[in-house]
Amino acid sequence: MLNNRESNPINLAPIRGMLGEFTQLFDQIGNEREKQLVDALIRKVTVTKDKKIAKLDLEIN
Repeated sequence: MLNNRESNPINLAPIRGMLGEFTQLFDQIGNEREKQLVDALIRKVTVTKDKKIAKLDLEIN
């Protein structure tokens, strides 16, 4: 779990690199494929009473 205070710090450089590549690829795929990918990645969205995103649970294995 990411909020475990006993874990070692995460090196963010490789994550930023992967997300940059993901963004470039995401921009190149069609709308239907974008929707399929987002549906596969998001497990649960929690919204507040005023319809703002409070929490986003991702499905990452």
